[in-house]
Amino acid sequence: AVDKLSANKVNSAFKSVSNFKPSTNISAVTNKLEIFNTWNQEEKKKQALANLKNNFIEKINRQNDPQVAYGLLKALQAIPDLKNDSDLVKYENRLTKLVEQNKSKQVTNNLLNNADEIISRNQIFERADELFDTQVYLKDNAPEKVDFFNTKIVDALLNNGNQFLANKEFTKAEQAVRLAKQFSPGSDSAQRLQVQIAQAKKAATRPKDFIVGPGQQFNSINQAIKAAPNGMTIKIKPGNYNERVYLNKPVTIIGESITACRLSCNNGPTITINANAVVKNLMVSNTSGTSYPTITISSGNPEVSQCILNNSTPASRPNYTEIIAVSGGSPVIKANQLNKSNGMGITVTGGSPVISHNNIESCQIYGIWFNGRSQAQVNENTIKHSGKSGVGVKNGAAPSFRSNVITNNGENGMLIYANASGYYEGNRLSNNNFSGIEVWDAQPQSIKNNIFDKNNRDGIYIRGNKAVVKLGKNRFTNTRGEDVRNSGGKIVSM
Repeated sequence: AVDKLSANKVNSAFKSVSNFKPSTNISAVTNKLEIFNTWNQEEKKKQALANLKNNFIEKINRQNDPQVAYGLLKALQAIPDLKNDSDLVKYENRLTKLVEQNKSKQVTNNLLNNADEIISRNQIFERADELFDTQVYLKDNAPEKVDFFNTKIVDALLNNGNQFLANKEFTKAEQAVRLAKQFSPGSDSAQRLQVQIAQAKKAATRPKDFIVGPGQQFNSINQAIKAAPNGMTIKIKPGNYNERVYLNKPVTIIGESITACRLSCNNGPTITINANAVVKNLMVSNTSGTSYPTITISSGNPEVSQCILNNSTPASRPNYTEIIAVSGGSPVIKANQLNKSNGMGITVTGGSPVISHNNIESCQIYGIWFNGRSQAQVNENTIKHSGKSGVGVKNGAAPSFRSNVITNNGENGMLIYANASGYYEGNRLSNNNFSGIEVWDAQPQSIKNNIFDKNNRDGIYIRGNKAVVKLGKNRFTNTRGEDVRNSGGKIVSM
């Protein structure tokens, strides 16, 4: 009877332990294991513990949460017989690492959520230290999140910075940029915003434009120039201004109306420029009794644009007059109407001007004349109705003429002579009374891709034994003489 009772109890304990559903409360298992000890059933106990261990390991392996799995493992290891089980020790080491990693993920998520809260509450400036601590933690524990975090913070800071800039709160905008650069030192967006802030600050502190005109701040243009700081814009009201203007500082002079703002002079050049100044939207003339240019440029990088320019001073030899005289500097002369000069339209005796998109008309000698060692870019101008040639180039000058229209001039479209050189490409030369281009003892480096139409003599006329012409393909139509006539020069095909 005793044997039967012990067998029943042992079998019942075996079944209970083997089929125990794994949990962290194993008191029931502990009680059952005492039965094996009481009835001296060590082998049966080992089998039951093996089944119990397998059940726990199976459930541990199915767990997604390493913390729960670790709790189950520690409950199982609380059983003395399994405390030092080698398999369980391996599981413990692995789960310990997973738990630590999980804790790190939780901390990372909490920190990122905290950053989102700081951004949503617009507290980045007040709580910047918290965000820098988060950045340090992420670098050490979750480096894959650093770029994501930095981008989020920088975007929020630059958004704030742009809002501050729009409201002209420059100090706050600069603070936003400084913080953004601390989170992301190489941020191009932060650098661009910094430049925009600097420009806006400069514009905000710039004095208001000077106004010249009847009843205005200044009565004369020279008074305004004398009082103006560098960078000032001087606006000219409609009226007639008879004065000799000296532009010796980087200021901008702009007329309110090109036809109503009229500047003239009768005792010297109307405008003298030797600085990085701008003259725009004026009608400028010269009526002096002796030969003087309307505008003279000797240095600097000035701009003369969108003006109507003329000159009625006498042009007796050798002091031929001109509308614009360039002797130095790198001026930009563009989009002007130059007409009615007794001499030249533009003369270049030095410097490296850019002459573009001008209409040069009715000059009694040359539309543009180069004399001496100078460089120039001459593009997309119209030069017509000159008394002599539309263009004259001599004495070592080496301009580049491209995409110009040179038409209806009294002699040649272009006269390149006396050891001049340069590039003449893509121009249209038509209806000129002599040749489209005449080369006389000169050495142009390129004449190509030009269109010659209806010129009264030759398309290209080359003469003089010093003439060396590098000649490419050109188009000739309706030429009365020869397309290319060579009288003593040398042609080098391109």
